Amino acid sequence: CGIPGEFGDYTLAELKRYDVGSWFDQKFAAERIPSLAETLDLARGKIGVYIEIKDSDDDTELRRTLLSEFGQSDSLFPAHRDGVLRRIEASGSRNLQLTREVIALVRDRGMQDQIVIQSFSVIVCAVALIEAPDLRTELLASSSERDPLQWNRFLEWNRLLRPHGFNPNKADVTQTLVNDAHARGQTMAVWTVNNPEDMRDLARFGVDSLITDKPDLAVSITAELNR
Repeated sequence: CGIPGEFGDYTLAELKRYDVGSWFDQKFAAERIPSLAETLDLARGKIGVYIEIKDSDDDTELRRTLLSEFGQSDSLFPAHRDGVLRRIEASGSRNLQLTREVIALVRDRGMQDQIVIQSFSVIVCAVALIEAPDLRTELLASSSERDPLQWNRFLEWNRLLRPHGFNPNKADVTQTLVNDAHARGQTMAVWTVNNPEDMRDLARFGVDSLITDKPDLAVSITAELNR
């Protein structure tokens, strides 16, 4: 939308000076970036909201520390809850502060039942699971051609964290993956599914949700399969 540099280099007030609508259509030229608080206020009592908390720090060493100390367990929680949180707090990770701020915004509005927190960051998910068990937390995941071990790491963290949902890229979904998630009591929301054939295939696998840019198409396909 024409904003130079990185978003993190700006304050919210500075970002709000930019027109973020005209690139799409001139009738949206007056649009400005809403804050999360403003977005939640708009959605409150009306619709559910997925909040994806972006991975905002390099937590490589922190993840290694947690795996070294607690990785042999069947799961991190509740047995290692306090130990995991102490390690995360000691690390100074920005993901800890960011997750806490998001949780506070949700709780201030009493929107716990409307919100799902999801992230590729296992630290974000760990903090949310520890400090906001009343919120749904779902782990995003994907494989990577550049990093062949990435998918296995996501599977390992999914086993240790046991979030409410496991949300893989559509290319990584198999019937076995869906069945295993459901056997653990997890839901599966698959991203980003815009092709009608992919929607049909994933629905037949029994996934719980489709993350899509074309919700009208997804509703139509779902209705077609339910007839």
